[in-house]
Amino acid sequence: MNITRQLRKHIEKDLQDKIVLIGGPRQVGKTTLARTFISTDEQYFSWDDLADRKVIKAHKFDPALKVIILDEIHKYPRWRILLKGLFDKYGSKLKIVVTGSARLDHFRKGG
Repeated sequence: MNITRQLRKHIEKDLQDKIVLIGGPRQVGKTTLARTFISTDEQYFSWDDLADRKVIKAHKFDPALKVIILDEIHKYPRWRILLKGLFDKYGSKLKIVVTGSARLDHFRKGG
């Protein structure tokens, strides 16, 4: 069984009631893996894209999307508040996958 299929199974399970954080070094396939959970580009938001950054800063996402990816969100100084607010507001209506680098790992270790 390849690693992507193994990870997908665990991520799908966790997405039922959690925000999933996919962290790791650059160029290992974090975004590619995350994109397997969405069907349109409208569900993908990158902090590195200026239009997406405006949506992220507004903290407003359409729960009808069902699943969103927040890529490189750790670059946003208020990213932890954003995630908590989205989870508190939308709960299981909006599934959230977050990708990023070592700063996400720091968050995991810190609580």
